[in-house]
Amino acid sequence: YETLAAEPGEADVTVRNGIVTLTGSLDPRVGPHGDLIPLAIRLMWGVDGVVDIVDHLGEPQAGDVQRVQVTSGEQ
Repeated sequence: YETLAAEPGEADVTVRNGIVTLTGSLDPRVGPHGDLIPLAIRLMWGVDGVVDIVDHLGEPQAGDVQRVQVTSGEQ
C-alpha cells in the first residue's frame, strides 16, 4: 500500500459550513503523491457534513513570493 506523506506546511485544510478548502504547495501533478491526492479528495466526500470541496493544492496563493526574471530585450 502507499501512504500520502507530506512535509509540514505543504498542505492546509480548512472547513467552514461544510466546505473543505485545500491549499498549499503540495502539487498533485508532480511527485509520488500525485495519484493519492484525488483518492484522498474522493474519501473526503464520505465524511458526514461535507457539502463541497475546493481544491487549490499546487496553486499560487496570495502572499506567495514568485521570482520572475526580467530582461530588457536589449543586447
